[in-house]
Amino acid sequence: MLHVFLSPLGLGLILLGANALLRRLRGTRAARLTWPPLLLCVLLMTPAGANLLVRSLEGPQPYQPPLCASDGSQPLVLLTGGLDRPARDDQDFAALSPASLRRLFELYDRQLMTPERRLVIAGGGNTGGAHESQLVARMAQRLGVREEQMILDTRSDSTWDNAVETRRLLGAQASAVTLVTSAMHMPRAVLAFERQGFKVCAAPVDSVYVPPGGLGYALPQTSSLRKSEAALHEWLGWLSYRLR
Repeated sequence: MLHVFLSPLGLGLILLGANALLRRLRGTRAARLTWPPLLLCVLLMTPAGANLLVRSLEGPQPYQPPLCASDGSQPLVLLTGGLDRPARDDQDFAALSPASLRRLFELYDRQLMTPERRLVIAGGGNTGGAHESQLVARMAQRLGVREEQMILDTRSDSTWDNAVETRRLLGAQASAVTLVTSAMHMPRAVLAFERQGFKVCAAPVDSVYVPPGGLGYALPQTSSLRKSEAALHEWLGWLSYRLR
């Protein structure tokens, strides 16, 4: 039920219903109270509103402590980005979502610069024949990453669990990590890892922010609705982690 309130469309329909009810029971003046939040819902279904919300998450991201300029000796942690469908086995790479692939390519590029660092691939979701982390690890091997470099988290089902499992896998001695995930997901991920005692060097990928341009930027679009729903989900997740 919560997802309805995290959708500008779902919340907008509820507000329209409330407007009609208030108009019947309390009159036009009371019904007008629903118009400001309803207009906000419409705004969040446009590129202008959706990208403003995305921008609040994606940047500027103040997650570049001095350790980011070091030699890259800290472990590299990749948070998987989901599957497009259940995987048949750990070689079914077509099941990987575009988000998972983009994060993998970023990990690979950084691994090339510091080939001896440890790699943690975190993602325990299993909707078929393999965990997300197993699929990404197999794909990384195809790209040339050595199997012995990689540590897999196959238990976690959330970003918070990713951080908890990474701490367990790396041990208490690990003080810092370089974190690879999507730009919009990064604030929540950084908070989760900091709560586990890590200093975090952020390596965001897959930005979805689109700058202003053209008349279409002010018109509702389904892509903007999806973008706003994802951003609202991230903000709610960040708040829930903040309150832990």
